Amino acid sequence: MTQAQRIKALSTADRHADMRTMVTTVGLLGGALALAATAQAVIVLGIGDTAVGESVPFGWDLGRRIFINLLTVISTLVIVSQLRIETRRALPAAALVLTAGVGVAALRAVMQIAIGVYSQNDVLPALADAAVSGTMISLIIAFAVFVTRSQQRVRRAERTSHLPAAQSSQALVQMLRTQTRGRYRLASKTHEALTERFQHVAHEIAEITADADGLMKLRLQAVQHELAGVAIDGQKGIALFSYPEALEHGLIPAVRAFISTVPNPIAIRLRVSDSAEVLAATGSDARTIDRRAVVLQTIVESVLNALQFCHAQRIDITIGVVAGMVRVSITNDGTGSAGMGEPPGLDNLRRQVSAIGGRLEAEMPAEGGCSLIMFTPPVAANA
Repeated sequence: MTQAQRIKALSTADRHADMRTMVTTVGLLGGALALAATAQAVIVLGIGDTAVGESVPFGWDLGRRIFINLLTVISTLVIVSQLRIETRRALPAAALVLTAGVGVAALRAVMQIAIGVYSQNDVLPALADAAVSGTMISLIIAFAVFVTRSQQRVRRAERTSHLPAAQSSQALVQMLRTQTRGRYRLASKTHEALTERFQHVAHEIAEITADADGLMKLRLQAVQHELAGVAIDGQKGIALFSYPEALEHGLIPAVRAFISTVPNPIAIRLRVSDSAEVLAATGSDARTIDRRAVVLQTIVESVLNALQFCHAQRIDITIGVVAGMVRVSITNDGTGSAGMGEPPGLDNLRRQVSAIGGRLEAEMPAEGGCSLIMFTPPVAANA
């Protein structure tokens, strides 16, 4: 496997995490070593009062040594961030560690001579200092590589232990997606056909009732009322066939019922700002069950996309009422969607949400994951 393939195999989020570990480790150890070296040179060993034939105050000598050590640490951090040693194989990584240590030590020696810490006429002290500092810098970088490689091994082990759960989640995603879409299509067609037939029959009964009088008119009105009740019950039954039974009692119970079907260790957290307010805005009767069904389907599809395309391990669902609109937010910590664009089916979800007067917004960060935010008007505004 080439270097480019090795780097590409790591996700963007993993590479960022490894780089943070490398830079943090080198920065902390390098900074601590720089302060210790300065303290030893200036305070413990003592410094002469002349440099390059000129008198040097104690404060100036201390300041320039700190400045050089600070530039040394910064140079090391820049080199480490550019070489990406943590992504290399063992032998190339070792060679780069030594090269970086020698290079930074040489740069440090040049700065020490240029600024007057060591005399240009006698470079042996500067070379001795460079040998020691080069060794220490190489050891610091090597330790940072060790810490980062340990982090990579732990990450791989965690993902390997999650493999069975990931496979079961994948199977669950496929099963739920197929069932949900199939049932929704069937229920939509059945609902449209029954609605059309009911409207036709209701129109015929209304015409007959208008021409009737007396007892017959009362009976026809009773039949018309009963037929309306049958239509509502049929609509309710179709919705319950497509979605969890809990949808009859409101959106929140239905979402909780769906979350309970997702296996561990996938973590789904549901947060509701105000249950009573959400219940009032989304309704709990048969007349508004179609609207809740659209919201629920959007949540279900978003979770399935997070599992299948983003490889998410944690999903957060937030439901509330903001500025008179029902707001539903679905976010995840997945990394698998980096650079892949929007998941399939998102345009269809937008059309469904738009059909009930709402809108669906999606964000696909470069580092992966996905964030969907849905706004729908409350049922009272459309009653």
